[in-house]
Amino acid sequence: MNRTRYTEIAFLHLPGIGPVRAACLRRTGLGWRELVRIPTPPIPEIPAGTWSGVRRRLAHDIAALDRGDVRALSRALHTEERWRLLADFCDSLTFFDIETTGLSWDGEVTVAGCRHRGELRTFVRGRDLDEFLDVLAGDVTLLVSFNGSSFDVPWVERLFHLPELPCAHVDLRWICHHAGLSGGLKTIERVLGVQRPPDLVGVDGSEAVWLWQRWISVGDAAALERLIRYCAADVLGLVAVTGAVLERLGVRGRRRSYGALLSELEALDMSAPLPRTGTGDRTPARTLLRSRLQRRPWSR
Repeated sequence: MNRTRYTEIAFLHLPGIGPVRAACLRRTGLGWRELVRIPTPPIPEIPAGTWSGVRRRLAHDIAALDRGDVRALSRALHTEERWRLLADFCDSLTFFDIETTGLSWDGEVTVAGCRHRGELRTFVRGRDLDEFLDVLAGDVTLLVSFNGSSFDVPWVERLFHLPELPCAHVDLRWICHHAGLSGGLKTIERVLGVQRPPDLVGVDGSEAVWLWQRWISVGDAAALERLIRYCAADVLGLVAVTGAVLERLGVRGRRRSYGALLSELEALDMSAPLPRTGTGDRTPARTLLRSRLQRRPWSR
């Protein structure tokens, strides 16, 4: 099976194709490339007039796939089938999570964590938070978050004054929802048998806010390190949950041992210089953004 096979049997986004017709198409065993060459509907459930529109859409999607436009595909696919992108591009996914000073929209991003190209990294406000922009604007194939569409992505766009993310994004929360898994990331982890390190069990977003405040108010380095580890554990939880959910959906060979992933957490470099104990971040994100990103041809 080639790496695009799961995506090429996504049908719910096609015009005039609902769950029943999609299931019938899937039973033919044909993918996009075979179907687009068939001039008449391959199943009686699809009228000829509908089929012409389906073929036009398939040609458009195949072109996006061939040029590697994962952003266009992530926008095109129905939410119930975006998991197919995770299956096809599993080896090149970038997972990310952020921590903030609270839920208020006038708050600040304090820590960002990501696992990009197999490397776990963290970025801290006042030290190197702007370097997360380099990751986003670099060679990200597909960005994965949990509830990021509602929270993480808008915060990151506001932080860096981005009109939109410069890369494709999929929200794992909704993939879990369609796979029958509800609740927050930690709840889903427990359902799937993912166990966090003992020192991070019970830590949540509220404590993450307190940990940053503790660092800012009294310079408690242990609190900051705990916050960084918590954010990194969230990122690794995303990796583990993604593999487990794909396995639930019938995709084999994508599940990662969380125990093995935790070795990355323990190897996380905590020796980097601590940020200054102030809420202001004077690193040059906005200047960098203007010079490098605002002139880019953003795809719509």
